Amino acid sequence: MAGAGVLGPGAAWATHEVDHRFVVSGSVQTADGAPRPDLKVVVAHPRSQLSETVFTDRSGEYSALLHLHDRDAGDPVTVTVGDEVKTIKAAFSPGDHQTPRTARVDFGPSVAGEPSDHPMAWWYGIGGGVVLAGGLLYWRYRAKPSSRRRREARRPSQKTPRK
Repeated sequence: MAGAGVLGPGAAWATHEVDHRFVVSGSVQTADGAPRPDLKVVVAHPRSQLSETVFTDRSGEYSALLHLHDRDAGDPVTVTVGDEVKTIKAAFSPGDHQTPRTARVDFGPSVAGEPSDHPMAWWYGIGGGVVLAGGLLYWRYRAKPSSRRRREARRPSQKTPRK
């Protein structure tokens, strides 16, 4: 069994099975959109303390394989490039042992047509604005009596007294 020790502990992992693989890939670009080749990328699963270090290719692309199990679904996975760290969740269906488990994490300017890193922030902002506007309208028209009701309250009654 010559050479078995050369491969190290990674060879013993069951990453040949779909339910043991989680592939994180992406691209790294400069601010003007140029690829950043030969840049170190570290993909880590903090709970298991497993990490994989890879380097970007000539086009700035990378791909790293983590050994995750069904029980790791939803766990945070960190991707580090230089000083920038992005955290994602290991999003996959634990019972699905057929579909490849993948995630994409890009660094650099966002590409047109891609969703932003925080799409829910827009919905929270819009929701907060609607609630604020509703509160102001309520305060303006319901909390204070209308000017017509105030005038009527000040006017003496025009009813004739009954005999």
